Amino acid sequence: RDFLEKTPDALVDTMRPDRALSDHEYRERRLKWLQWALSQLSEDHRSVIIFQFMHGYSYREIAEAMNCSLGTVMSRRFYAMDRLESLARKHN
Repeated sequence: RDFLEKTPDALVDTMRPDRALSDHEYRERRLKWLQWALSQLSEDHRSVIIFQFMHGYSYREIAEAMNCSLGTVMSRRFYAMDRLESLARKHN
């Protein structure tokens, strides 16, 4: 899913180049949005996303760290990504 690539589109006004964001501003707004979006997830869903994308854990490593089954990790990741994608669509 490429929701992270879509989220900041609303921040850049292509019809008004004078209002375009600098790369730094773009990254800062994107990071703030991502922090907000993660805060909208349950703790379990957020943890799976953080373990996978920030720490590079495999599903098995996440299951061990969270003391749950592999299937539970996969389910939590699916629902977390679905929620993040939904938030990204609303953001645009």
